[in-house]
Amino acid sequence: MINLETVKRWALEEINKESEGESFIYKNSERGGDGVVCEYVEMDLDSKSRYVPSCLIGRMFLNNNVVSVEDLLEGDNNNLAVSNLVQELDIEVEENAKLFLLTLQYRQDDGYTWGLAYEKAADMAEAEADRY
Repeated sequence: MINLETVKRWALEEINKESEGESFIYKNSERGGDGVVCEYVEMDLDSKSRYVPSCLIGRMFLNNNVVSVEDLLEGDNNNLAVSNLVQELDIEVEENAKLFLLTLQYRQDDGYTWGLAYEKAADMAEAEADRY
């Protein structure tokens, strides 16, 4: 089962890989009717023959072998909210970790920097954990 500390560590690892670090803003998304729609993977523009991780959750899950590119390209999985994705793929995630991932995804899609998205997600998950 994936827990909160694990997803927080994965997120920080991916944020720190970006040259802009915590200031990075995810721009590889389409504007949907209600805002931004990210994809977990996208076509590699250099090779045009393979898919690479795109958004923060996609990078976290692929780089830690939680899912495969094939898993994400099946059906609508590449565009599902992370809470639906983990359910669809039977990925066991603790509730506060799921809340962290969902908040992280929503804040990223709202145009927050990855650092601020991380802070908001961590605050939300920890506040929820403190309730119990």
